[in-house]
Formats: sequence, structure tokens, C-alpha cells
Amino acid sequence: ALPICLTHGYKALGISNEMQLGVRLHTESQSNQVVTSQTLAHSGRLTLHEENKANSVALYAQNRFLITPDFAIIPGVRVESYNQNRSNVMTNKSGSAKNIETVPQIGATWQLIPEAQVYSSVYKGFAPAQLATAIDDKGVDQQLAPERSTNMEIGLRGRSGGFSYDSAIFSMDFSNQIVNQSLASGISKANGGQSLHQGAELSLGYEIGSGWSINTNVTYIPVARFVGTNSLGKDGKRIPYTPELTSNFGVNYQKNGFNTLLSLNYVSNQYADSANTVAQNAIGTIGEVPAFATVNWSVNYDINKEWKVFGVVNNLFDKRYIASRSPDGIFPGAPLNFQAGMSYQFN
Repeated sequence: ALPICLTHGYKALGISNEMQLGVRLHTESQSNQVVTSQTLAHSGRLTLHEENKANSVALYAQNRFLITPDFAIIPGVRVESYNQNRSNVMTNKSGSAKNIETVPQIGATWQLIPEAQVYSSVYKGFAPAQLATAIDDKGVDQQLAPERSTNMEIGLRGRSGGFSYDSAIFSMDFSNQIVNQSLASGISKANGGQSLHQGAELSLGYEIGSGWSINTNVTYIPVARFVGTNSLGKDGKRIPYTPELTSNFGVNYQKNGFNTLLSLNYVSNQYADSANTVAQNAIGTIGEVPAFATVNWSVNYDINKEWKVFGVVNNLFDKRYIASRSPDGIFPGAPLNFQAGMSYQFN
């Protein structure tokens, strides 16, 4: 991704303004290969080979109207064009899907006191269909519009001494969700179905001193349900893979360019199907997905202004848990694994 942003402050209509214009170029490529073997050998017969690409260009603009020194209104808009390409090298079948979306928004901030700021926003959102959903394995464009949503939030945030906080309530009204469809005419997916998500978020942080700090965040979503009965699910049923509660608790240490974080992450139980089935079936494709918790550890070090090294150990205690059930049965969560790398920033 390559973002380019221009910010300009100016006076107009007797008030201070800050305008922001930007463009973001994004490209991805994927080489997807599946090798099948009837033994434990690390090689076998190549059964799938796809070369996939996705490109997008986004233009955005917003203006901050500083009505008073403590109150501002920020309208904005983003226009994004994206193109997806799927190519099966083995069958020589390929196809593409493209779309253009306009996403408006408006927000506001109100500094009540130095330690507390109220903020709110209303904005549209969209998510393109995943490439394997947008284009089938024969290269047929499924003609899917992106999933769209209307989002609203209002919150309170601030800092006092070493203590910081950010709390908000939100509502996300989704439409156009992608559902299974008849295979007639080569179309296996369709847009349809609505859902409503409502909940609250809270994050707290405290700087203990000598480089040590703790932080925690909680997301509580009591409402994540289908609206209306359709091929996506029944009205009032909870949406699959939407945990009611997720939370993280971390202990952080930072000094002289060195940073390390030990975090505990929790995800509550979920449903694997739109009928909200609790009991597991014989092949494990439906049934409740139990709650689980994992511990992660990360380390970052700034060698200088340009060079940085980092490392992370995920699932430190090698916790075994179910990540998903559908469509092929129980899929375990990632076991103990680690990553390490180095980055360079041009100045």
C-alpha cells in the first residue's frame, strides 16, 4: 500500500479549518498451490495452482471546521475503485470483478475539559467480497456488490496523569450480506440478508513508571443478529462467529527504543451455524465453538531511526482450541508459533 496525504490549514467563514486530501494505492498478489499426498511425504501431486491479484485506488477528502476552540465538525468522503483477478493455471480459466464505491462520513469532537473529550461519527462502510467468493473457480464473476453498512458511534476519551481511557457505544446496520445461492447459471453466491450489530467498547491504560505500563480493552456485543428471515438466517438468531465478549490484557515495558508486551487474549463462545446449534454433530461441522484464551509475547527494538527489528511468539503456552467448524469440520487454532523480522524506514 502507498498512501499519500496533503494537509492544509486555512481561515474561512470566520473560523479555522483544516483540510486533508489523500490517495492510497494498494496491490496484492497471491500464488495459491495445493499439493496432495496419500503419505506423510512433504511432496506429492499438484492439485491446485492459482495466481490471484487485487488492486485498488482510493481518493479521500475531509475538512475539519473548528466552530469553537473546543468543538469541531468533520465531514468527509472516500471514493474507492478496486479490481480482483482470479486465474487457475491448471485449467486456464480466469476471471475478474470490479466495482467503485463512494463512502461519506461526518464526525464531531467536543473537548469538555482537558481530561475528557466527547466524540461521535456517522459513516457508511463497505467490504468487497473475498476473491474466492467474488469469482468462482471457473472464472465466473458472481456479480456481487460489496457488503455495505451504516455505522454510528458516540464515545468519551481522555487522559489524566498516567491514566488514559476510551469508551464508546456503537451500532452497525449491515445490508447486502453475501449468502449461498443456487448454482444455476454458474452463480453460487448472491447479495441478500441484513444484520444488526450493537455494543460497547472500553479501553484503559495506566503508566506505572520506570517504563512499565498496563492496558486492557473489552468489546461487548450483546446484539449481533439477523434482521428478517432469508437465506442468510432466521430473524433474531445470532450471527455465526460473532463472540459476545472479546478482551485483552497486556503488560508493557519500554525504554531506550526497546519495547516488549505480554498479553492475554480472551474470546467467548460462538455459534458455527445460523441456527445457533449448541450440540456438536458427528463430523464437527456444527455446534458451539467454546471460549478460549491465549497468551502472546512481542519484542521490538529500534536500532536507529531507520532500522527496526521485531519478534512475536503467538500462543505462548500452545493452547489447543477450536477456531472454526464450517464448512469442513473442526479446524484447530494456530499452535505455538513465532515470527521475526526487520524493517527499514526511508526518511
